[in-house]
Amino acid sequence: MAAGSGYAGTAPSSGTRPTGFSSIVTAKSIGAKGGDVQGKVSGGTVSVSVPKGASKAALQVAITKGSSSTVEKDLPPALKHDAVLADFGLELMSHSSAVTASKPVTVTFKNKRIAKGDIVVAYNPKTGKFVKVKAIVKNGVVVVRLKAGETIAVLAPHKKSRKR
Repeated sequence: MAAGSGYAGTAPSSGTRPTGFSSIVTAKSIGAKGGDVQGKVSGGTVSVSVPKGASKAALQVAITKGSSSTVEKDLPPALKHDAVLADFGLELMSHSSAVTASKPVTVTFKNKRIAKGDIVVAYNPKTGKFVKVKAIVKNGVVVVRLKAGETIAVLAPHKKSRKR
């Protein structure tokens, strides 16, 4: 299964993900009526909410485990000094192919290490680097909206000493 892209609005677009994001934590089929998937990863909980009508066909939603060493290697120079707090992937599949949903899927990551001012990045297969993406970041919570699979990481600016 390959994580695609299509980040709501600012997207890298391809079905390629960096190495280290293929280990599936949990997967669930979601029908046209929508539904939720939840899994534990990076010391927190990822919840994926698929709205009614996001896809005409059933979607298989998978949450994958990330790799902080891959994220660190693939950060652009401006983010190299930031600490990786969390990393995970989301895959949206239908009939064994990566798909784009017609309505955005809401991904919520909860972890007490997350603080206002942290940065959310997604992998851009065209550049081979992670890029900043739009997200809501509050203490303990990150919320992003996606239309396709994505590889996500949460960074603490300038290597704040928050243990992973």
